[in-house]
Amino acid sequence: MSAWLRGQWINARYSTSLSNLWQTPYLGPRDPEIPNLPVSLGPEPAIPERIQFVGSRSGSAGNATISVSLTSLTGGIGATALENDIVIAIHSHESLFSDENMGPSTSGYTELADLVATDTRRANLSVSWKRMGSTPDTNVNFPGLGLLTEHSAIVRVYRNVNTITAIDVTRTTATGNNTNQAVPPSIGPLTPGAWVVSVLNQTVDGAVASLPIPSPLQHAVEQTGGGVYTASGDIPWGGTPATVTPPQWPGQTDSLDDSWAAITLVLRPKQIATGERIQIFIIG
Repeated sequence: MSAWLRGQWINARYSTSLSNLWQTPYLGPRDPEIPNLPVSLGPEPAIPERIQFVGSRSGSAGNATISVSLTSLTGGIGATALENDIVIAIHSHESLFSDENMGPSTSGYTELADLVATDTRRANLSVSWKRMGSTPDTNVNFPGLGLLTEHSAIVRVYRNVNTITAIDVTRTTATGNNTNQAVPPSIGPLTPGAWVVSVLNQTVDGAVASLPIPSPLQHAVEQTGGGVYTASGDIPWGGTPATVTPPQWPGQTDSLDDSWAAITLVLRPKQIATGERIQIFIIG
């Protein structure tokens, strides 16, 4: 024991074992009201755990239910949604006559937004989310709703999302008409380590083509259904800049009859407790 520590109080941090007790100690004045025993000074600030993209699936159909599997995911770290994973369910449709009530029919989903862009070809877009329970769902169903044209669905699954508040801030939305050049709305995340998720759809007169993925989107997924293009991707956020603007996707063959809809949301990371601060008096 160094002589200069004797008769002093030190504040020390530890995490999971006493071997970490002397990590970053620093001297502090003795508090006469505290007995000569280790005394808790409260928990260390939690740090975010890195969100992980588990994987995705997509599909399309005519006037029939789309059933998207949660046990054959691709493009991420796993194939199956597990307990506490967050599933984002995206439902997209081009309507010629009406505004459809979009979204999954599987129970337990919370809808973040249900958008429609009014034009000759109306872009209908719904985005919902659900936290998987102890027995995770094996699929997500999207009803056909008696649609006259094809509808599309995408599911995205994330791990290490905050178990208390999954959605970091209120989602932002945007729609446009007379074009299918979608412009995703900006958003201001709150929690470093959050992930921004961008979702959009574009109506198309004719064949729907696959498009180049714009940077810096990651884990991009696109679904080409009859008359509508649906796409999504994510951007990890480290704390700056204060506002994130997802990139604009290239458009399909454009027309003044076309329209688009877009939603931007933010997932909050799970927090890890790093330990507790204690105060100890050095006797000898």
